[in-house]
Amino acid sequence: MEILSLDDRLRQYLLKNGNLEGCDKVVDNVNLKPYEIKDSITSLQTSAEEITSQLNVI
Repeated sequence: MEILSLDDRLRQYLLKNGNLEGCDKVVDNVNLKPYEIKDSITSLQTSAEEITSQLNVI
């Protein structure tokens, strides 16, 4: 069994599912500063809340 880094596993998953653009973005995020990571997390939380509220309407 081959041992892969997290980046390699993520890249394989996204390649398999046809979303390589997201993979490149995640790899770029590895070099973020702490405040940039916090902003990214806040943005993801906002997106998740919006999706959840849309699902609740359905």
